[in-house]
Amino acid sequence: MSKLLVIGGAGELGRSTVLAAATEWSGGREGLWATYHSTLPDAELLNAAQWIQLDCSDHEAIRETIMKVNPTGVIYCAVPKHGGAAGKGGDKVMNGIVDDVVAAAEASVIIGARFIAISTDQVFDGKLSEGLCYKETDEINPTNPYASYKTVMEKKLLTLAGPIIICRTSLVGLSKNNRTQERNPHAQFLRIADSNYGTHRERY
Repeated sequence: MSKLLVIGGAGELGRSTVLAAATEWSGGREGLWATYHSTLPDAELLNAAQWIQLDCSDHEAIRETIMKVNPTGVIYCAVPKHGGAAGKGGDKVMNGIVDDVVAAAEASVIIGARFIAISTDQVFDGKLSEGLCYKETDEINPTNPYASYKTVMEKKLLTLAGPIIICRTSLVGLSKNNRTQERNPHAQFLRIADSNYGTHRERY
């Protein structure tokens, strides 16, 4: 049976991903697991998945959780409070964006699970000529600490030999009434996690 683990499932992005997975994931609720940091999620989320408490700064706990669930796909949605482009960064933010994600990716690689890391379009400086779109091979130039940490995360993930996919996105939320696969941007994460395409060198 396909199993999906959403790390950071009670946060803003994680909540949207869990609710999308409740209807889109091929393994159904029995195959859908999610983690929360300290406070149990609300009833809607509780009913959507099976939940495990996890402090992502505890890397041994990350490894134990991934080994226990033994998922076929992992989507890492957890992120420390960072303030976005206006944030000042700091060691705690950097560790949460870089080290915690890499620890989860390493554990996922060991069991052969597909790992999806959420990055940001802020790795680019936004100075592309009008009418053009960025490609994954374009030079990156982060202009704030948050984006710089995401850049370091990407580089470290790309050194791991496994089915790791980096999704650069500006998506941060999803309305409760917007859950169909055609309209739901988070369903793309699920299709990637549940499909047979993608390598550790690919970004979406």
